[in-house]
Amino acid sequence: MRLLIVSPYWTYPEVAIEFLTRIAERGHSIIAIKACNEPKSVVFYKVGNVIIYEIQNLSISAKVLGQKRYPYFLNFNEILKKLDYDVMIVQLPLFLTSLQALRMGRKMKKPVILEVHGIYADRGFVLNLAQKAYLRVVGKWIFGKTSLIRCLTQQDARDLIRFGASPEKIRIIPNAVDTEKF
Repeated sequence: MRLLIVSPYWTYPEVAIEFLTRIAERGHSIIAIKACNEPKSVVFYKVGNVIIYEIQNLSISAKVLGQKRYPYFLNFNEILKKLDYDVMIVQLPLFLTSLQALRMGRKMKKPVILEVHGIYADRGFVLNLAQKAYLRVVGKWIFGKTSLIRCLTQQDARDLIRFGASPEKIRIIPNAVDTEKF
């Protein structure tokens, strides 16, 4: 299967690469898209059997939200039209990149799976209200349009349902552990 992984940023790049490499070792073709840290338009490279595109983005400073950057991909639609994939996996619903990817995946008539690694973070009264408003409006639309939603925990699933996700779309699949290492 040809998988397209869309993630706005990688907090731990070495972990992301290892994870994607392990999926590729199981016979899947992997293309990953992430936000480029440099002002270049597109950076393309391979790590093992994983193809990685780093895409130019508008970076909204969101240090107050706990993130150094809050990207919005530039030239995303043109790049996606050139890629050959079967399923798109989009990480993290609170990012505008999730909305971009979902809209384009649907336009291309490809299944889109949303991965949820936590719903929102406790950031104080005002920012919590903003996050919840976003989830109730934009998030609800995203949850309704995805093919499936992968949650890491039961709590994430309960929170998603509270924000309008259909229980039938939710699958709880915790992160894997390499039992040879641990």
